[in-house]
Amino acid sequence: MDYRTDKTVIEFCTVNPLNRKYFYSQLEIPASDGAVYDALQKARAVGRDKEIDISVINSPYLPELADTLIDGINIWELNMLAEKLEELYRDDYNSLEKLNALFLYRKEQGFYEDGVSLSELINMTYGLDNVTCYSDIENTENLGEMLIDQRMTDGIVEVTDQNAYYLDKKQIAQTRMLRQKGILYEGSYYETADFKMPNVYKPDEQPKKDYSDLKSAFKLLMMFGNSEEKWVDLPTEKREFENCRCIGYETAIPQIKSAYFYETENFTKLNAIAKAFMAMSERQRVAFKAVLQAEKISDIDEVIETAKNISDYEIEPYAYAEPDFFQSYIMHFLDSRFDTAWLYDTLSDTADQMLLKKLHAKFSDYGIISARSQPLYCPVPFDEPDESNEIDCEETNKMNLGGC
Repeated sequence: MDYRTDKTVIEFCTVNPLNRKYFYSQLEIPASDGAVYDALQKARAVGRDKEIDISVINSPYLPELADTLIDGINIWELNMLAEKLEELYRDDYNSLEKLNALFLYRKEQGFYEDGVSLSELINMTYGLDNVTCYSDIENTENLGEMLIDQRMTDGIVEVTDQNAYYLDKKQIAQTRMLRQKGILYEGSYYETADFKMPNVYKPDEQPKKDYSDLKSAFKLLMMFGNSEEKWVDLPTEKREFENCRCIGYETAIPQIKSAYFYETENFTKLNAIAKAFMAMSERQRVAFKAVLQAEKISDIDEVIETAKNISDYEIEPYAYAEPDFFQSYIMHFLDSRFDTAWLYDTLSDTADQMLLKKLHAKFSDYGIISARSQPLYCPVPFDEPDESNEIDCEETNKMNLGGC
């Protein structure tokens, strides 16, 4: 995935239970519930909460976070932290710089050797008025000079007009930094001694989100009349699409073009798609997205048609790439006593792609998806030219392949 460098990005990782390889997906946060759900699907992580490894791979507003162990890492608090960081960047950049200096100071002092909790990071975004900043201080020499000029050396040394020139600026600066828990950061000097950790965010009092339990396929921000704004969850049984327009949306199905959400005449169709999607099993939802992606379906009427006929498709979600499916395909027809480890390093460079072509199947971010009304696990001849668009399973099932 190519992600924006100005967004916080997290990565999900799970282990493929079939071959112990890894599934990955990346997500820009803050993200909607639907976007998180989609990323979990791509990582084959829906319903596997205890098996997900989450890491921060890009943190533009708190760079040190990407290299810090996070204790008790979870999606909902990462989302909350990312939203708070963007808010500081947008509305109070000075406080964001204070947060970075404070976090770096505490990290250098060994506070986070065993990890930092997300609840602490969220609380650190409050109370930053108690962190003092002095601008245009590049090093201890600059700091010592400023302290002497401003006569800020109480308890360190008495400064007079006669001795000011001869004082050890670096020593004075280092003593001040030690006493005031100070740190040089990005051309400024910060003192953190007066910072007291707030207790604004209390994780025990917050409901935990289960992103695997999707509540709606789409959320539309509707403008009614000239002023009233309201979020509408789809599917809905209410007739809420009259005299209104969409000014924003969230989706769990990213394959649907954004333009459709802003055209009033499509609202009824979007509602039909949402209703069909929410009625699908988890495997069918993954297959639905795989079909839209692999077949490059963009027309909204074709999307509806695909949803209606999703039971005509098969998907192998644990195939991350063509070679994985090739292994799975062979294993399907082998005797159960066969040690599948023999397969891992014995595949040709072209056999996996040839198999997909003969099955008319395609690769997607969600797994290998079949052609409509054509099975994935159907024996096909190796040498026979691939001229037909359909597979005659009854005929090919007569072949004696492995344990079939």
